[in-house]
Amino acid sequence: LLRADDDDDDDIVDLATEELAVIDAALPPAELELRVMFLPKDDADDRGAILEVRAGAGGDEAALFAAELVRMYALHARKRG
Repeated sequence: LLRADDDDDDDIVDLATEELAVIDAALPPAELELRVMFLPKDDADDRGAILEVRAGAGGDEAALFAAELVRMYALHARKRG
């Protein structure tokens, strides 16, 4: 009958804890990549798009929201190229 020392058990627990932290960090990007891979390919995926944002009913508040939305999309487009 083989029996491991308590020190060996502690070492294995420490090793597993370290590996689990690495796996937990790598999992969300891997899940996102997998989801994107399963999206159906569209002919228009490689083409540009024109986006029009208009302020709806709501006066100044709607205009401020529309301006923020345009700013958000512009920053996103600059980052993505």
